[in-house]
Amino acid sequence: MKKHNYDKKIFHYRLYLAGVIVLTFGIAAAVVWMGIGTLNKEANQFSGEIAWDYDNLIDSYETTFRVMAGQIKEKIKENPSLDEMNQWLQSKQKYFEEQIGIDAYDGVALTYKGGYAHSWNIEDNDDYEPSTRPWYRQAQRAKGKVTVVAPYTNYLGSLYDNEDEAIVMTIAQKYNKQISIHYDIKITQIGKLVQNRIRRYDNSKIILYDRDGYILSSTDDKEFGHNIYNPDQKISEDLSKKIKKSRSIGKSFILSKVDGELRLLYSSRDKNGNTLCISYSFWTVMVDTFAVVGLIVGVLILLEIFMYIRNKRYILEFHRRDRRLSHILNASYDKELFVYLDSMEFYGNEEAQQLLGNTKYKELYQYMYDIMEDNDSKYRFAQFLSPEALRNEQNEKEILVSQKFNIKIDLTGKEQKTIYEIYRMITKNDDKMIAAILVNDVTEDATILREALQRAEQASEAKGNFLTKMSHEIRTPMNAIIGETTLALRQMDQTDKVEICLEKVMISSKHLLNLINDILDMSSIESNKMKIAHAEFDIKEVVSTVSTLYYSQCKEKGIEFKTKLDEVRTEILVGDQLRIQQIILNLLSNAVKFTSRGGEIIFALSEDNISGKNLDLHIHIMDTGAGMSKEYMNRIFQPFEQEHALTAKEHGGSGLGLSITKNLMELMNGSITVESEEGKGTVFDISIPCEIAENQVRMDTSLISSMRAIVVDDDKDTLDYIGNILNHIGISHDCVTCGKDAIEMITKARNDKKMYDVCLLDWRMKGISGLELAEKIRLACGDQPIILIASAYDLNEINDDAKKAGVDMCVAKPIFQSSLFNMLMKLNQGKLVHQCEKKTDYDFTGKRILLVDDTEINLEIAKELLEMVNFKVDVAWDGKEALNMFEKSKPGTYNVILMDVQMPVMNGYEATRAIRGSKHSEAKSICVIAMTANAFAEDIAKSMQAGMDDHISKPIDTELMYDILNRYV
Repeated sequence: MKKHNYDKKIFHYRLYLAGVIVLTFGIAAAVVWMGIGTLNKEANQFSGEIAWDYDNLIDSYETTFRVMAGQIKEKIKENPSLDEMNQWLQSKQKYFEEQIGIDAYDGVALTYKGGYAHSWNIEDNDDYEPSTRPWYRQAQRAKGKVTVVAPYTNYLGSLYDNEDEAIVMTIAQKYNKQISIHYDIKITQIGKLVQNRIRRYDNSKIILYDRDGYILSSTDDKEFGHNIYNPDQKISEDLSKKIKKSRSIGKSFILSKVDGELRLLYSSRDKNGNTLCISYSFWTVMVDTFAVVGLIVGVLILLEIFMYIRNKRYILEFHRRDRRLSHILNASYDKELFVYLDSMEFYGNEEAQQLLGNTKYKELYQYMYDIMEDNDSKYRFAQFLSPEALRNEQNEKEILVSQKFNIKIDLTGKEQKTIYEIYRMITKNDDKMIAAILVNDVTEDATILREALQRAEQASEAKGNFLTKMSHEIRTPMNAIIGETTLALRQMDQTDKVEICLEKVMISSKHLLNLINDILDMSSIESNKMKIAHAEFDIKEVVSTVSTLYYSQCKEKGIEFKTKLDEVRTEILVGDQLRIQQIILNLLSNAVKFTSRGGEIIFALSEDNISGKNLDLHIHIMDTGAGMSKEYMNRIFQPFEQEHALTAKEHGGSGLGLSITKNLMELMNGSITVESEEGKGTVFDISIPCEIAENQVRMDTSLISSMRAIVVDDDKDTLDYIGNILNHIGISHDCVTCGKDAIEMITKARNDKKMYDVCLLDWRMKGISGLELAEKIRLACGDQPIILIASAYDLNEINDDAKKAGVDMCVAKPIFQSSLFNMLMKLNQGKLVHQCEKKTDYDFTGKRILLVDDTEINLEIAKELLEMVNFKVDVAWDGKEALNMFEKSKPGTYNVILMDVQMPVMNGYEATRAIRGSKHSEAKSICVIAMTANAFAEDIAKSMQAGMDDHISKPIDTELMYDILNRYV
């Protein structure tokens, strides 16, 4: 019996079984669909009624607001004082309440003449700042239209169920630039929208909540209007995700496991952004509605089991007849062929049968013999698969053997070189001896092997090129270090020449360190060991550091450098400060390298708030330098790529900076794009997602709101940015782009007796110097006092001249909102501080430090550097010795411990943990700082976990070490 007869029997069984299964699920699905359809119809009707009722309530609230607002606007035309407006509103309190209804009315108020007027008289709200409130912001954005503000956001009282308190929503409208009106509404009527409805199941749950996640109405009284100050915790994260999924597939129920319970879930969103969520317990619905379905399914499953038992003998019969070939047929073969050895007829391959027009194996063998590529293949094929060879091997049962053959024409008749691996096995089937011939096309496998070999050779060549390039890159600064050191030693009596040599040694050492750091970064990225930090940082520090560094470099090279900020209000972020700064430095470094004297570089920063807790940090770096060709743009982010062979020679660099930048962006889920044109410059645009830290700078502008300021800057973008900041913090101001206009406006202000309090001027304007302008402003003011604030990128450049010109304070560009606010607060309190350059002279007289390191030269260098700033230094050679010295010391002996990490006997981590756990009275408070060559993010984290307070990487940056020690000591 042929093999396909077994397949036919199995096919009939499977077809029968599949039919029963389809019938079972078809009936179940039909009944479930009908039940779900009924529930869907009820839910759609229910959501429509709720939305209609909600719209009616909101329309009635808006109508009452327009009536009240009309009366208030008429009163405003009388130009009453703030106190008069307050008294008038409070006199109308009872009238408004009677007109609108006590169930809805909760008070009306407006910003008026720099103050806040309201209809209630139970509190004065002196510390209330309307401009910070959502109703005020939303009214401003609405530009005069009536706007409905989400519930809870304007709530100032206690919980809603107190006797005289209620959760409110707000309707607001901007009247003019200074005046915005708002009306607070109790939303208890909205809370009843769901509760008054008849529910199909008692254990069903219905929630109506707004776009911010606050519950407006719920079948559970405890859920309504709770948790006013934060997003609603009753709507779990799991339920929120499932609701979004439900909305995405249309207005229908979905079956989902929510918070560990299987439920039917329905949700819909109305035009106001509110979401109605209806949820039923799946098993309650099943028991109530789908009991019949369960019975039918159970009966049909029993029927399927019976059918399986009945047909089991067919499976056993198939297994008995085909067991001799099972291990062959389970493998993957391109072609199969079975030959009866007694009649030399074949079956199992329709392609071969169609080719020959019959099933005679002798003719098939001859055809295969003729298409063999060479005589060797023909000879081996005859020995392996000729009719005589198959008959001679009848005793070789159940043994699978194979050979490979080169064929010039494949079985389709197409002439091409092919490699076939042919397997042969003699076995018995239906009491007849057969030969199983199985064929695999392994041409592609051979090609893959050749390609793998080629890739290995290319990798070996790339490795060689890499080592050659890195050998050159490392040896170049090393050659300079050794050479300049040799020259310095031979010229010890010539101080000037020694100093020049040592400066060149320092430059080459830093270049070598940067190269090593780049290589280690690439290695960490490629081995997936690079970790991205997730910690709070101040973006102001990043921008200030970068701007100060590159302003000086650009000035020396004759390049104009500008830093621009656009609507940067969020300064404390959560992310990886080090990597963000590294990306900016890489790109600005390239811009400076490839921009010639007279060119321009712009570093711009902006933010885009994408949600309540997240924002995108946008970085824009533009230069007017050499630009790049289109061909190079395709490989710009590949490691060690530079456009020309002379690039490294002329400009320096390893060719790793942009590759590292691209990989860092991917690790932080950011994006980077580049546009460039040869001879015209390059633009990089970067977007980095960050979280907004909870610890933000809070500003109370009440102390400075009466100030008047004039801003003088010839850069229009800077004027707009500072003007927006002053608007935000409530400072009245004027902006001018030239010194002449500034003098005219100050003179006019003096004559009108409306003198400015503050003048913020750019020190580097075109046409007039800051020194000259400051002197002219002082003359224009006469005997009228004015505070002069000068802004510049490098304060060291302007401090002396600014003091001579009578400037009161200097501020570094770019100016952040918090910096300007803090400066104005100092001015208002009469505590002017003349800003000076960063501290560079350190004196630690009277301080003692314990220095721990097992390397003599490291100890010698560190000890000398510490003693140069008057530290008293004690030395320990390993962690164990340091622990003993600390435990034996009297309290107050040591101010700080500098701890190496990799040491014998006891390493730095173990020593720090032992110090923290010792019985010494200063065990918990003594400052321990790691000073180690372990410089990766995970190394810093490991230091902190061991109980250290900070981390200094080797080789030592002297100024950074002094700054960190000054911070703790």
